[in-house]
Amino acid sequence: HNLDPAPSEDIFSLYISYQSAFINPRTVSSYLSGICHALEPDFPHVREVRRSPLVVRTLRGAMRSRGSAIQRVPAITTADLRAVLNSYDNCISFDTSLFLTILLTGFFGLLRLGEITAPSNPLFIDPSKQVRRSSIALTSSTYEFFLPANKTDPFFEGNHIIIRSTTDDINPYPHFISYLSLRDARFPFHTQLFLTSHGEVPTEHWFLAKLHQHLPKVFGAQSLRAGGATWLASIGTDSAQIQALGCWSSD
Repeated sequence: HNLDPAPSEDIFSLYISYQSAFINPRTVSSYLSGICHALEPDFPHVREVRRSPLVVRTLRGAMRSRGSAIQRVPAITTADLRAVLNSYDNCISFDTSLFLTILLTGFFGLLRLGEITAPSNPLFIDPSKQVRRSSIALTSSTYEFFLPANKTDPFFEGNHIIIRSTTDDINPYPHFISYLSLRDARFPFHTQLFLTSHGEVPTEHWFLAKLHQHLPKVFGAQSLRAGGATWLASIGTDSAQIQALGCWSSD
């Protein structure tokens, strides 16, 4: 296009206008950050160009005219959990016990579904990121396991997840103990903690298929984590503590 290769306000504004016709302007904003990072060694002033009034206004206008609202999945509530639990009788199958354990552990542990299940695409399965049976530690009122890695753990140090027993009818502890007993009896030599009745690590698709038998399909992989955080806030937990428990890096 015979444009000057040096970054300028006009070039950035043209780039925003062109790209926003094809992709979400929020993505364009992320691209600009990457472009600035790549160009900064050769053009030290590139971030000043990015922050210039013309570029900022162009991006704001693109978001207003072509942007779309952020789609957030609804948070699972304690009423939803109670409805799921009440749909089963006392004689539950191995897979149902696993499903309820993941449901309650994810909710009370503020966990992403992908941290306690396997990716639905086999190409992305990484055994080193799966929770191991050997990491379990039990007390009379808590269970603990080691989470090898998560998306907010850049140094792969892992986290110890502790789930406490509650005093109401939505208590994760007895469900975990029941599942652990079934799991150890059927698969005593498997290393993974969470296993289906076929001896395989449950996938996200496996869990969501069971969840959607009880709740609408608008509930997704982040609903457990969001629900747990919302519940903690509703009982008066300090926001800083919730942020630390969920490993959120921002408010």
